[in-house]
Amino acid sequence: GQEAVYFSAWHWSAIHFFTSCPSYQTADAIAAKLSLNKSLVIHCLHLLESWGLVRGKGKGWAYLSGEFHLDKDSPFVIQHHSNWRARGVLDAQDPKSKGIHYTNVQTLARKDLPGLRALALQFISQCNELLGPSEAEEQVAITCDVFEL
Repeated sequence: GQEAVYFSAWHWSAIHFFTSCPSYQTADAIAAKLSLNKSLVIHCLHLLESWGLVRGKGKGWAYLSGEFHLDKDSPFVIQHHSNWRARGVLDAQDPKSKGIHYTNVQTLARKDLPGLRALALQFISQCNELLGPSEAEEQVAITCDVFEL
């Protein structure tokens, strides 16, 4: 189904959400920005249009809807996380990247774990507050994991 395809690779949501940015509403602009083959981008845009998520507009594309929030138990959640973590690794390998990539495995006192989780949730909340009203001009991927081993 639609969710299986949409969450099969990182480029689906990247292409989808770039249609909300005026500078990236053509297949050429999206393909160049994401370093993807233009024919792949066009294929994705047409399928996204068939799902009612974007609309062809002259020579460009317009974002219509489709913010997916998967349930924690959805079989596609793990794939979605994996896709974007893998894309982050690619960005970390790019010497020209201005991305921030941080991985830290550390021991801590049990009593500090709830505080660490609270900090992660606070960061996510602050990102949503900042980015919610932000004008769509560029796209970022924000990934955050805090888990016990």
